[in-house]
Amino acid sequence: MSRPIVVLDAGHGGHDPGAVGNGIQEKNIVLDLALRTGKLLESMGAIVKYTRKIDMFVPLEERANLSNRWKADLFVSFHNNSFGDPSSNGFESFVYTSVNGGRTAAIQNVVHRKVAAVYDSVGVRDRGQKKANLQVLKLTKMPAVLLEYG
Repeated sequence: MSRPIVVLDAGHGGHDPGAVGNGIQEKNIVLDLALRTGKLLESMGAIVKYTRKIDMFVPLEERANLSNRWKADLFVSFHNNSFGDPSSNGFESFVYTSVNGGRTAAIQNVVHRKVAAVYDSVGVRDRGQKKANLQVLKLTKMPAVLLEYG
């Protein structure tokens, strides 16, 4: 059996900081998270590719195009929720709007359940599994999930 190719996409980057608060920029947090996740997946036998490994801007369409060219088996995009109201915090996962079952839904179910359980153990709310018309989910040709960490 061949090793799966997983593309990890650290959202934002370069001139796009993502959410900013208390001197923290989303682009830096998600880059660290993607790199750490990549090391873990590699230790489990996956081939890991990154849309960015440094603080640089990569357009959304190019993130999807890279994944398609690499013939990835899975695309995962990392983001952080931004909220002003403490009651609106939490973790959520997204797949493209047209996903109705299949591998993508199954992957979302597993990833969401595992991450939500960890967050639940420290009191972070599960905001649920959702669908959205997001560019990176729409343009990728493999199962793709976008994770919004609390």
